[in-house]
Amino acid sequence: MLLADVEGSTRLWEAQPGEMTAALARLNQTVSEVVAACGGVRPLEQGEGDSFVAAFARASDAVGLCAGVAAGAAGADPAAYRGAYR
Repeated sequence: MLLADVEGSTRLWEAQPGEMTAALARLNQTVSEVVAACGGVRPLEQGEGDSFVAAFARASDAVGLCAGVAAGAAGADPAAYRGAYR
């Protein structure tokens, strides 16, 4: 299981609400795509705010999610990390 949260988001929401709305939408889309590509699942209940939860059969697949989300944030293809950490 992996739980992640956007660090410093309260300050960013207060300072740049429009940008954070767009950024969070992109993050959620990327996370959903990479979770699926890495064989994980996201429960419907995601907790509060900008955190997210995902579950995987293997820890290495959770590592693949982290790498894929980082790649997506950098503009690379996040799906390229599917199975990269077996």
